[in-house]
Amino acid sequence: MHERNGGFICSCVVLSGTHEEFESSKRRLSRCRPRLSISVAYAVLPSRANPWRIIVISQNVLMRLRRLGRALLVLAGFTALCNAGLAAAQDITLSGVLEGSVITLQPNTAGTNLAFTAAVSPPAADTNLVFLLERQGSVFAVRTSPPPHNVTFSNLPAGKYYLAAQFAGSAGLADGSLSFDIRSPSLAPLNDRWAQPALMLLNSTRVGANTFAASEPGEPVHAGVGSGKSIWWAWTAVSNGVFTATTRGSAFDTVLGLYTGKNVAMLAEVAANDDAGPYAFSQVSFNAIAGKVYYFVVDSAQPAASGSVQLRLAASSPPQISITTPSDGALFLVNSPSGTVNTPVAATVQDAAVVARVDYYLDGGGVAESGTLAAPYQVYLTNLPPAHYVLTLVASNMTGLVSSSSIGFSIISLAPELMIEKYVASLGSVEMGITGFKGRNYIIQASTNLDVWCGVSTLTNFAGAQKLSETNVARFNRRFYRAAGSP
Repeated sequence: MHERNGGFICSCVVLSGTHEEFESSKRRLSRCRPRLSISVAYAVLPSRANPWRIIVISQNVLMRLRRLGRALLVLAGFTALCNAGLAAAQDITLSGVLEGSVITLQPNTAGTNLAFTAAVSPPAADTNLVFLLERQGSVFAVRTSPPPHNVTFSNLPAGKYYLAAQFAGSAGLADGSLSFDIRSPSLAPLNDRWAQPALMLLNSTRVGANTFAASEPGEPVHAGVGSGKSIWWAWTAVSNGVFTATTRGSAFDTVLGLYTGKNVAMLAEVAANDDAGPYAFSQVSFNAIAGKVYYFVVDSAQPAASGSVQLRLAASSPPQISITTPSDGALFLVNSPSGTVNTPVAATVQDAAVVARVDYYLDGGGVAESGTLAAPYQVYLTNLPPAHYVLTLVASNMTGLVSSSSIGFSIISLAPELMIEKYVASLGSVEMGITGFKGRNYIIQASTNLDVWCGVSTLTNFAGAQKLSETNVARFNRRFYRAAGSP
């Protein structure tokens, strides 16, 4: 120990004397603590009648320690006494949870029970221990326990905890302590992370929910539309062959992805699907390699959509369906905008399993038509007005797998479209434009009463679009125009 600027710089101060003398000195030292910024630790020596306390001071003590009175004995050569005192001091060790542990409450529970044991070394016969439990910095519970010093705290809610144990009647700080956290149960599903997937079984439907799921850093956007509410399954292929996974039966519009890899940020996509045909569930088929691990992920197609998930893996392929009539891109021509078309629809369907049903969906031109087809899977579409159409056929087998085939076709009126652009008063002329089919012949007609029509212009081998005008129309009170096909 040495002195600087009227104050002592020291590492250890040993207090000896009676309990009352020690407490008086400690209070006087504590009143200086805010100004002196010191930290103090106490060790209790075996003699309870005339205890020893060791105060370890970690910072400069900017005061004359001798002012504290006769109860304070400053030893320049304190090392031997300090070591001897610490060796003889009793030690309290707490067990029950590890220091710094994080305990997660079970779902649908508000608290948990924890049991603790304090081991005193060397043993102290017939000595009670006081257990002080703090939560969020405030005293939560106090328990006193005789040997063997076991105590249980019940219904502990989530929070940060500090547990201390000291001898009953001791005025010193706690001799044993530990800290731990209790956390609320996680609402996220157990298979919310790629590294913690649920087990996928062949020919079995797995059930889950993605309501509180979330994507993780580096996770791909599944099928290009996943909204980040993904849950995972893992499956090791039992053999080579074609397998199909489906989310049919899920409660929302799903996205299904299939990957291989050893890191969520570096997954290789095997297959992905948003909608299986016109349906909101998803389905993927793939060629598996025996022994390879495949990761299935189910996500929501829209951010607001979530709920129960059903994922089934089957050792089979979906049906094979093909529309044979009409052909994809077929073009039907009618002579006027009011003309209609009737056309047959035929399809071929093959499946190793039994075909359960075939449905068709037609959409276009304000027409939305659907129905179920029986073998030989044919239907006759009638009275279709000019428009562009999409025709989809969906086949389902007895295992719930589906396959779809879609084509597009158009019904177009050959009648030209005539548009009046403007009237030029200074020239007394009407300017107009016409569009139609290349190579067709058209005639432009005009009338003043919608009864008698006369030719204004004839267009032969039409180029597809043309501007034209009629002059000297100021002499008419009114003028009507129309375009029609010409032989």
